[in-house]
Amino acid sequence: MGMVRDLLATVEAPLAAVGVSFGGPVDAAQGLVLLSHHVPGREKVPLREWPEERPGVPAAVDNDANAGALGEWRFGAGQGCDSLLYVTVSTGIGGGWIMHGRPYRGADGMAGEIGHVVIDPNGPACICGKRGCLEAPVTGPAIARHARGRRPDRRLTTEGPSTSNGGRWTKPALYNPVELGIMIK
Repeated sequence: MGMVRDLLATVEAPLAAVGVSFGGPVDAAQGLVLLSHHVPGREKVPLREWPEERPGVPAAVDNDANAGALGEWRFGAGQGCDSLLYVTVSTGIGGGWIMHGRPYRGADGMAGEIGHVVIDPNGPACICGKRGCLEAPVTGPAIARHARGRRPDRRLTTEGPSTSNGGRWTKPALYNPVELGIMIK
């Protein structure tokens, strides 16, 4: 959060608002992080409060996939679409819905938490405590673990294999998020 405060300190133009996204379940109405598997110690954090303090402008907080869906709908490939599903695959898997031109979070704010849908009850353990979640075998860290298991003689480094580097892979090739938007006109 210090990095964000430092960035806000450099802004010379007046701010109208601040938007913050978080990779996990968020209560957008309260600006509260509900659960954080990937950033320990951030559960029940009132994330909206600290950006409102410094600049004195309204702040909005939402899940990263919901924020990505809204951005894609407003400025990206989703322009002109009535509804879309935005899927992000990175450290976790998330989905953000835009339904009839509005963000859709579901009754409990968890509509886009698709990474914890169980696809194989006997599958690998997930960080949420369940077994066989979609997220367990197909996120960036899981793919890296799988790659290390198949080729224990190779280390995954920035100097390792990459398709943009003569068939060699690099960390960015393994860890950059993959984003997919499905638009419905």
